[in-house]
Amino acid sequence: MKIPENAKVVFSGNKFKVYGWDQKMFDGSYREFERISWAYGVMVIAVSDGKVIVLDEEQPTRPRSLGVIGGTIEEGEKPIETAKRELLEETGYESDDWVPLKEYEPYVFVDFKIHLFLARNCRKVKEQELDGGEKITVTKQSIEDFMGLYRILRVIGLDMATIFYNAEKKRKFIELLSGVSNENVFSELDFPIV
Repeated sequence: MKIPENAKVVFSGNKFKVYGWDQKMFDGSYREFERISWAYGVMVIAVSDGKVIVLDEEQPTRPRSLGVIGGTIEEGEKPIETAKRELLEETGYESDDWVPLKEYEPYVFVDFKIHLFLARNCRKVKEQELDGGEKITVTKQSIEDFMGLYRILRVIGLDMATIFYNAEKKRKFIELLSGVSNENVFSELDFPIV
């Protein structure tokens, strides 16, 4: 849900804003509503030498975990520009083979959109350029092993039941990752709303 034009900012931070407004209810009464606005972001599934790049990362406020490349879209930046920048900064890799997979809004009460990209044929061109709040080790997983990282697949918005209980869609997803096909199976998959 988009934030209404009559909403007022009740809190403003570095990445979040909280908006409030009076919402007319079906019975004619009004209630105060609030919604968080979060800077939009990107996520990148990156494939190099037939393997998916998986980050083993830690940040000051989050426990160590495995994930894909991601970051915040900076003002004036297009999502694909952010995706390329984040891939280079977090891994030191580049790609000339980009596939936009999906745009989705993972949260009901937050104005936040993720642009998901696939970067194939990635190649190492330099060392990582991490900011002071990132500890990232670049690992590579086979596509089959990546398919077993359920938490990552859920974070990127992939409905597990759709991909794992439908052999044809699983095959298409693996072919897309491996570069055998350019058919964007993500358009056929459901994305959960949290």
